[in-house]
Amino acid sequence: MKHLISTKRLRDSTSPSDRSPKQQFESDRGRVVFAPAFRRMQSKAQVFSLESNAAVRSRLTHSLEVAHIGKYIAQKIVEKAIEKQNQDLIYLSEHIEPIVETACFLHDIGNPPFGHLGEEAIKEWFNKNGPSLYDDSINKDIDPSSKNYLDITNFDGNPQGLRIAMTLQGEAGKKGLNLTYTQIASLIKYPKLSTDNTIDYKKVGVFSSEADDIATIWHELKLEPSQRHPFVYIMEASDDIAYCLSDIEDGIEKNIIKSEEVLEHLASSFKELSDGSIAKCIPTKSGEDRIIGSYISFRINMINLYVDEAAKRFIDSIERGDFTVGFFDRDETDPFSKALKIIKLFCREHLYKSPEAEDIEIAGYNIVYGLLEKFSILLSLKRKDFDLLLSGNAKGLHLHSRMFGKLPSKLVKHYQEQLVNIDNSDITEWYFRLQLIIDYISGMTDEFALQFYRLLNGIEIKTL
Repeated sequence: MKHLISTKRLRDSTSPSDRSPKQQFESDRGRVVFAPAFRRMQSKAQVFSLESNAAVRSRLTHSLEVAHIGKYIAQKIVEKAIEKQNQDLIYLSEHIEPIVETACFLHDIGNPPFGHLGEEAIKEWFNKNGPSLYDDSINKDIDPSSKNYLDITNFDGNPQGLRIAMTLQGEAGKKGLNLTYTQIASLIKYPKLSTDNTIDYKKVGVFSSEADDIATIWHELKLEPSQRHPFVYIMEASDDIAYCLSDIEDGIEKNIIKSEEVLEHLASSFKELSDGSIAKCIPTKSGEDRIIGSYISFRINMINLYVDEAAKRFIDSIERGDFTVGFFDRDETDPFSKALKIIKLFCREHLYKSPEAEDIEIAGYNIVYGLLEKFSILLSLKRKDFDLLLSGNAKGLHLHSRMFGKLPSKLVKHYQEQLVNIDNSDITEWYFRLQLIIDYISGMTDEFALQFYRLLNGIEIKTL
């Protein structure tokens, strides 16, 4: 088990070399908490975009709640490891808490504005417009089997979050936040490249730009190419527990649903579960709900129950040496997985399809798509003309130079750094140019994306 814990980093750290492993992992947490991308999540929606009610969760508050649950599970694992006197478990448990907490902080950091509809906008815009823009710039047909093409058609917040942590934060070429190997591995839910059809994960989790470094980390930690780090299962379980329970609470806060209706529905649905402890999470009318509210009481009871179960399942998996399926992603015979599916189905039917969620998602899709359209003039340029923009000598390219000027200088430096260190062909350069634009737009907050869209379309003339 010791091979799973490594304080190595992709470049030499500027922090003191005599730090203990615990201090190294605490340093990882500090790097994330102080990162601009972490702060931006306060203005990205969890479910309800552009929400004026600050009591409704953002991506940041959701991530804090996931981290709280992850830390709680880690503490339970430590307790149980000591009880069992299992030395492998005790060794892992010495380091587990800050690593899991930081992975939870990072799990949504790559989500674009307007969430999953933002992801779809990026993919669908590229599928429709990428080939013609590529032809305009390079005078060739695009290769749909290339790794760069597949990265964009499989764009997702998970590999983009990894790219933010490993590449985009900090100075160009300095390995992003330069997190420890174990911390990076604990973030990757889907250790799969877009070019790999042999690994059975539902999503891509690593872009080609980070693939070589991930291979180095996996080799050091003695993980198989498709193997998850065990700590990922804790982060995933924490997210599963948090998001559906909290999304319902936000729906109650916005008066989309009533707490009594939710609990009545769940009480009826939970009757079919084989484990009666889940149904007991629903409070009686004469119980603690009089003090803290019926739904809050239910949420607390569910978190406590699921945290304990997640800790048990982690220890069981370690002892069996078998991590093949998520703790609460099992079949219908598992009551804990089935109960979460019941709650998620309720969310889909009553919250995610509500006008309050869907109307802004539709607008958000068009905002992200529209921003990509505006920046597409930079992708139709020949490389020599784009080089003129970089040098500041682009005579005659009036609109192009102004759109280029909107790109953050830090991201432009990352683009230039990639060209220095990797294949410098026109094809590779074009994809790096595309990635530069996607990095910028996907990193925007919901509010900034809306304001920028309005500015570029002449709807509201306001300097940003």
